[in-house]
Amino acid sequence: MEASSITCQIPSAINDIHLIKHALPQWTNVEGQVLVKFAASPINKVDMMVLSGSYPVSPSATHDGAPIPGFDGCAVVVRSNSSRFQPGDLVIPARLGLGTWRTHAVFPDENLIKLPRDTPPLAAALLRSNVAIAWLLLHEVIPLKAGDWIIMTAGTSCVAHFVVQFAKIEGVKVVLVVRDSEEAEEDRERLLGLGAEMVLTEAEVVARPSFPEPIVLALDCVFGPTGEALLDVVATGATYVLLGVLRGINETVILKAKHLFTKQITLRTFRGSAILAQKEDGGVEALFDGLAQMFVDNLLTIPEIDVREWPVDESVMREVLERVQANTPGTRKCVWLFKDD
Repeated sequence: MEASSITCQIPSAINDIHLIKHALPQWTNVEGQVLVKFAASPINKVDMMVLSGSYPVSPSATHDGAPIPGFDGCAVVVRSNSSRFQPGDLVIPARLGLGTWRTHAVFPDENLIKLPRDTPPLAAALLRSNVAIAWLLLHEVIPLKAGDWIIMTAGTSCVAHFVVQFAKIEGVKVVLVVRDSEEAEEDRERLLGLGAEMVLTEAEVVARPSFPEPIVLALDCVFGPTGEALLDVVATGATYVLLGVLRGINETVILKAKHLFTKQITLRTFRGSAILAQKEDGGVEALFDGLAQMFVDNLLTIPEIDVREWPVDESVMREVLERVQANTPGTRKCVWLFKDD
């Protein structure tokens, strides 16, 4: 049996990223060792930041000295020398940087989290950087109650998809902001159908609209003029959270005295990995298990995604990465789906 991996250097241009075929990772029968075969691995925005060298966490996995990218994914246990895992178990990485853009890997058992076996692989692959982030945004930033209104940019993102679903369950009203594009009206109709209370374009938000109820929380993935508009439309005492910089790491906003002195807005950044690291022993595993079970129980749906079958040749792999990097309107989350042997 043969394995394959995507390898790179950090930083790396897309033309310098390679798809290589190689022997299966070495099994040494060390206690706690687990051999897995990946089932699905997404290409997240953070992965593109890693490739560009602009993310603080680098891949720890390598092949012949070359880093293996991919922070998220799910895999099936093939062989185990750990009492915690059995062949057939569905698992996800317990931390960032383990290299999920490959067919096979050998991990120590502390690097894996077990999920319910009947979790859909695509849902499991989105669990850490999308589903869990959405849950944390609604539960770990400020106390929210039924009837509260929040606003979020990057309204067509996977995280926004899950924020709306969690908020709907808990009675929180969500205003989503989408990019100005030819697809804006189609996006508006789809997101209202998902459960968003309102869907606005960036231009509509920049015009500083009014809302039926005070906006107590702003979740901003964009920054720039749209971020400035959020500071103007939120209520006095609201919290503004920066959780992404889709306009680029050097983008700015103009912070006015009225935002801090008059409106007393709290400004925060958000990094889900840091919040998860603060949870007590077993807390992260319990959270992921509960979120996965929500898919099994049909309480959550998977957004429309761009599924790309692995294995691929280098030219196809690079075309996919270029498409994700361009991030043109209408681009869906891309996920590598691995074939069964």
